Amino acid sequence: MPEEIKSSETTEIQSTTADVRPSSKNFSGNVIPYHNAKIIKETLENVSSPLLPKDGVLAPESIYNARTGYILPAQTLIPAQIMKAERGFESNVVSDAWNMKAAGTQRKQGEKGIMYNFAKAEKDEQGKTQISTSTLYFADQSEHPDKVAAYAEKNHLKDKKKLEGIIIEVTKADDYLPAYLAAAKSGLTVKVSQEVTDAFKQKMTEICDKQFKHDRFKEKGSPLHDYLFECDKKSVDMVKEVAKANNIDLSPKQKEQENKVEQKKPEKKDRRVDRSMAEIF
Repeated sequence: MPEEIKSSETTEIQSTTADVRPSSKNFSGNVIPYHNAKIIKETLENVSSPLLPKDGVLAPESIYNARTGYILPAQTLIPAQIMKAERGFESNVVSDAWNMKAAGTQRKQGEKGIMYNFAKAEKDEQGKTQISTSTLYFADQSEHPDKVAAYAEKNHLKDKKKLEGIIIEVTKADDYLPAYLAAAKSGLTVKVSQEVTDAFKQKMTEICDKQFKHDRFKEKGSPLHDYLFECDKKSVDMVKEVAKANNIDLSPKQKEQENKVEQKKPEKKDRRVDRSMAEIF
């Protein structure tokens, strides 16, 4: 929480900032953390990163999964924000191919999406969690973007920016990214100084460098994705704390619950478990 509240391969991946639409021929789930580290570091260095403030205020783009209706978790949200800025997409909704089909459309031929890893519901024979990889596409990448947007709105609760108008100030680099994610989830306004921004950039760059050196064959986890997951958790606590301090109820309204329509399942059964901390909201 901010100190002060005011109401794979271990070698460097050959990629460019614009290369956020990897080819399935040379891109696998094992290199996703390394690829994300690459584009995050590059955009921080060339000052095009969505993580950077505008006039001293963090302005994160909220991007939602059409399947769940919730904002993307940090490890998918940030690459999606970079991709949206690079390609100038208008939509803030992403979907996998199955749910595009359920919406009555499909992705445009040749479009490349954002790959991410997820935990399967089923365990393997040894009882261990199985990890698989999937791809998300912006509604703009489908033949009928309006159908994807309508599908997401019809089948899920609308996002509630319940903390809009409330301002917090981040005074420590450790609180920078959690506050950024909290703003994306809740509508908070987050102010940050240049000094704290510079400290965050250094911290984030160091984490990306650790990811580049990470030997996935000998070391567990992922320096970058582990950090992003922890920031996601902290952002949830931050939103709750600010809401409590301002006597704001974060629970969904009964009417919204009653109007929620059960999602029609695609023909191919989707067994995935979305473990995003953002789903609390």
